[in-house]
Amino acid sequence: MGVVASAAPAFAESVAARQVVPKPVSTTPADGMAIRLPSKEALEIVLRGVARVIAVNEAEIAFAMRRLFTDTHNVAEGAAATALAGAIKGVPSFRVGVSSWCKRERTCTGRFFARVLTKGGRVTRRGQLI
Repeated sequence: MGVVASAAPAFAESVAARQVVPKPVSTTPADGMAIRLPSKEALEIVLRGVARVIAVNEAEIAFAMRRLFTDTHNVAEGAAATALAGAIKGVPSFRVGVSSWCKRERTCTGRFFARVLTKGGRVTRRGQLI
């Protein structure tokens, strides 16, 4: 799954159309990934490995930035937090699994949270990643 800022939808629309689609860009907290015209070469690579691309809005990006800071004590700029915003929006079991595990264990360390994100793991009832 790929993620774009809704204020910069060119890549998402290009993936959906399977060809480069230029789009205007508005101001977004994820300005580090905002593009008007996707590269044809980059699009070809993405089409080989990404099933879908979702767009997240400014509020979802801001929520992910706050969540990363609260849970891991790391400051993420908008483009970096967009991946987490997409995971929360696009994979409901991710949000429910991590949140319920953290509440039950009364902790959610940055190392655990980062492993879920980077390993793409799912949380079991015992808090183990599978």
